[in-house]
Amino acid sequence: RTMVVADALGVSCALGMMSVFEKAPFVLWMGTGLFGMSMASVYPSVLNFAKQEVPGVSGKGITLVMQAGSLGSIFTPLTVVWAGGEKSLVRILLTLILAADVTFWTLIQNV
Repeated sequence: RTMVVADALGVSCALGMMSVFEKAPFVLWMGTGLFGMSMASVYPSVLNFAKQEVPGVSGKGITLVMQAGSLGSIFTPLTVVWAGGEKSLVRILLTLILAADVTFWTLIQNV
């Protein structure tokens, strides 16, 4: 649970930094590094969290949910670029991540 929270905070902070300081190359590099480090453990952490917190769910069910989430994370940036252009990518991803954070916090309070 702690790792999932740390990952969510890291991704949100990274996208926030890159959104606010989009003209500063150093901040963009630092934000990209923080984003990569935070995203690296998201899927294993969420998989472990789901196995621990959701009783009676099979490994196949959790795997299906994780694969659907992976497809969403692949196609969301592509759709955003098609819809709004490259300049809107970081801001729209920040909005999506913040919405996901709010949803996550709401769900985790009930667990």
